[in-house]
Amino acid sequence: MNIAPLMIVVWESGSGISERLSAFLEKFARSQNVAKLLDGEGLTVLGDAGAPHLVLKDGSGVVWGTLFDRPTNARVTDAANVERRIPVARFLTRYWGGYLFVRSSNGSVELCREPSGAIPCYRARIDGAEIFTTRPRLLIDAGLLRPEIDWTVIAQSLIYRDLRPARTALRGIDELMPGTTATVERGAVRVGISWSPWDHATPASEIAPHDEAVERVRQAATGCVAAWGDCFERPLIELSGGLDSSIVAAILSQTSARPHCVTFASVKGDPDETPYARAVADHLGFPFEVLNPDIPAVDLTRSQAADLPRPSARAFAQAHDSVLRAAAARVGADAFFSGGGGDNVFAYLKSVLPVIDHWRRGGAGLFATINDIASVAEVSLWAVVAASVRRALRMRAAKRWMTDERFVGRAATEQLPFPHGHPWVDAPASVLPGKRVHGHAMIVIQNHLEGFDRLHDAPIISPLISQPLVETCMAIPTWLWCAGGANRAVARQALADRLPSMVIDRRTKGAFDAYCARVFDANRGVAREMLMQGMLAEQGLIDTGQIAAALAPGTVPRSEMLRLLDLADVEAWACGWSGEAISVLAP
Repeated sequence: MNIAPLMIVVWESGSGISERLSAFLEKFARSQNVAKLLDGEGLTVLGDAGAPHLVLKDGSGVVWGTLFDRPTNARVTDAANVERRIPVARFLTRYWGGYLFVRSSNGSVELCREPSGAIPCYRARIDGAEIFTTRPRLLIDAGLLRPEIDWTVIAQSLIYRDLRPARTALRGIDELMPGTTATVERGAVRVGISWSPWDHATPASEIAPHDEAVERVRQAATGCVAAWGDCFERPLIELSGGLDSSIVAAILSQTSARPHCVTFASVKGDPDETPYARAVADHLGFPFEVLNPDIPAVDLTRSQAADLPRPSARAFAQAHDSVLRAAAARVGADAFFSGGGGDNVFAYLKSVLPVIDHWRRGGAGLFATINDIASVAEVSLWAVVAASVRRALRMRAAKRWMTDERFVGRAATEQLPFPHGHPWVDAPASVLPGKRVHGHAMIVIQNHLEGFDRLHDAPIISPLISQPLVETCMAIPTWLWCAGGANRAVARQALADRLPSMVIDRRTKGAFDAYCARVFDANRGVAREMLMQGMLAEQGLIDTGQIAAALAPGTVPRSEMLRLLDLADVEAWACGWSGEAISVLAP
């Protein structure tokens, strides 16, 4: 979603708000296209009047974003049709979409962030009031907060990659996590879990019959993607040539939208993905364009997350972002659609965990799963059996989250606490090991929804992470996702009749080694200067000796290239905030 400005201020009834906070809200309300959506005792909501939203008819709350009716997948455009008095948990089963839901009742205020996390929501406490916003930078620019980097959170982000805690890397700013509800009452805030992927991974909710799983995924994917498609007239679809974006394109072909498809030309040395993407566009009758990544546009000293309270660590994406913005402008696109999150939702597991899950569930048909994994991994049956036994034996020592200590300094690891605050990290004991990894993949998705320049032009829509589809896929056993020796097998079969066979039958994924090498080599000197003499080195969070060796002339493995580029992006983010020193400024 695009990040339209939203400001929600909650204070204890009868106490009022400070003069400077009141002045800030008045100034914010006077800014272009921002209106007071609610202004009552203890609650004020201000937001971009042109952004999708619904103000409840009794004036008790606002649905900020896009809301769909669960039974029909129709977009809710009339606030009179919103069931506003039902509990939040019931609201999440009655509706889905990309939204924040805030309402007041009997002296308390509830704010729910729906499970996909399509709309960001950050919170801070200023002058005794709780503030929730999509753009925390506005609070800093207004002088209400002064940014101070939390180096413990930075260290955690380097080691526990893709684990996104509620505490951000700027002190004083937290994130309201997807699927949670903040209740503000009598000046205190409590945050509770309203939705969890684990609720849909229980034996009771399991969709075990293969044919039923295929049909349920077909229905959920079709309903979610089509619902989002009908919200826009001219979406730009990023076709990678892979399964996920192809599924999105196939379903959009049956909506009122008029998509324009683009793909990126491969860099010399990488496999050419354009034949697959072109085949999908031709099959669906969509206009198609091949773009060239703008590698010289990558500026390691600039973080695309510069306005966000945590780094995004993907500087190499700059080579695509500027080109996509130009393409969108040429065709008048009103949204960017992609298959983002498809691998996560469709359980693309590169391990023997489906074998272990199947064995623990009872084992009927286990040999077929062993054979499927052998086909996916292109190894022998005995190799799968041996790997499964080894993995099962070390299950008790499994970490809560995978760690990555490459190039990390000793100061980053010593007495480093586990990053707490994400409600989905700890799965119930009844959840199978493979399904636990599947659920954790829903956390990883959240790191790829912000920090793109093209969000200034139009919303980014990733329809495959929609709540009904995630719930359906979480209920499907991991071994069904590799049935027949194909990854994401259930999704392949669900949409097989809508796509060319060369895409459905494809078993490989694109490789980007040459592309990464081009980006890395073009920025090797800049990365060396940033990392050897920067703030991460000053804080002792990175091992400059290891980094110097890795950045020396010569070939660097792709995984190390990406790691070094990520570290440079974190450095760029930190440098951007360091000159502005987060504490609440006194009135």
